[in-house]
Amino acid sequence: MLKKIKLGKRSGLKCMVCFEQISEAIKFSRNGHVPIADGIRCDGKRELMRVVNHLHSDAHNAARKADETQRLWLTQADKHPWVKILKNHESEIIKNLIELAVDVHNDSKVLTLSANSWPSRSLSKMHANAQIASYGEHGLDSKFACFKQSSSAVHYKNPVIYREMLDTVAEITMESVTNELKIAECFTLQVDGSVDKYSIDNKFITARYLDKNKAMKNIFLGESHSSKRGAEGLLDSVIIVLKNLNLEHTATQNMTGLSTDGESANTGKKIGLWVRLQEHLKKEILFIWCVAHRSDL
Repeated sequence: MLKKIKLGKRSGLKCMVCFEQISEAIKFSRNGHVPIADGIRCDGKRELMRVVNHLHSDAHNAARKADETQRLWLTQADKHPWVKILKNHESEIIKNLIELAVDVHNDSKVLTLSANSWPSRSLSKMHANAQIASYGEHGLDSKFACFKQSSSAVHYKNPVIYREMLDTVAEITMESVTNELKIAECFTLQVDGSVDKYSIDNKFITARYLDKNKAMKNIFLGESHSSKRGAEGLLDSVIIVLKNLNLEHTATQNMTGLSTDGESANTGKKIGLWVRLQEHLKKEILFIWCVAHRSDL
């Protein structure tokens, strides 16, 4: 608080707090003057007593409080009453930013597909909630909380349980899909494929159908792959999906068309998927070379 200065040939002391907060110090001084803010002599007992008395004065205390308040404001500390009110008012924004910060940090650390899925995202949510609770209790000046959850809190949070639950949800959902297709007036299938990084040729089956209100709807029936190759594997993939959904009989009755890309395994006149599927259903259906694929050529 005190700084040594030169007053002519003599040494003196200057109160830096009162110098920087002079307007506040003057309000509580006796005669509207705070000499030590500009510097006073300190080369005698009487002069030193003036310094000691100043440090216990109302003017100095007022300047010191103003300096502390200014520091809290500049650091946006919760101890500043205005900052605390503002932060409470924007608590929802702060909560969202904390959750975003944890999510981004999680993604940057993991750098795999699990960073964008479960259970990584589930655990990051738990971490964000713990941090929000810590800030709520100790203020935004508290340190970032380490992620320490009890074993019971993460007991069921593992990929195996997640996969089982997801499969159960899918089974329940696909039951309603099957029922809708069984009462539909007609439906068609769209088959498209994609080879993954493990060189597995996955086929994605989509259905388009007319519901009882004559509305056109699209729905994803599932992914399928077969160990067989070429057109035989394509047909096998379609049959697998129909069997899994118990739609084989419905397909022979109400399936009216199939849409694929133009590769020979699909469109071959003798052994392509179009010919094989028609033979399997024992009826004629409409085959369409996907417009998007064809126009792209």
